[in-house]
Amino acid sequence: MERLGSPSQRAQGRVEVASSRLERVEKPSLFRRRLPLLLGAVTGLVICLVGMFVLLALNGHTPSVPAPDATANGVCDDLRTANYTALYDALAPALQQQGANAQAEFVASQRQLDIASGKVVSCAYQVQHADSAQATVTYTIARGSAPAQTGQITFNFLDGSWRIASYDTSLI
Repeated sequence: MERLGSPSQRAQGRVEVASSRLERVEKPSLFRRRLPLLLGAVTGLVICLVGMFVLLALNGHTPSVPAPDATANGVCDDLRTANYTALYDALAPALQQQGANAQAEFVASQRQLDIASGKVVSCAYQVQHADSAQATVTYTIARGSAPAQTGQITFNFLDGSWRIASYDTSLI
């Protein structure tokens, strides 16, 4: 590099620098200036699409929960036919584990209720509330010649089926 100018100009900082090689500074093209913005937008769209597909895949594989009506009707059938072993099988595991010999105790309590209040002669139900985990069903049960009484059973959806989680012991 060769400096041009007098010693006094150089002292004042007004020196021109002459280069034997002139470097040409190119101004970036419009495409290169906007490339980061374009890449950011494309990346954002790809992330949104991947997220949407993941959500659709998860929602598409969620098992549907059947209405509790079939189980509620089965309770009525078991009460009318005095099939208390089948009714015991509809209990949630927590209820099945109560007592030393839970199944025998449950069946005996149902037979005792038949002796004290009469056998079930009519049973009707109405689902009050149901979601994917729990259902509340109101039963109207008539035993013997006594007037019908109402009570509730709460069902929980466990391991692919509705199970009795709690019940009114005056009716069942």
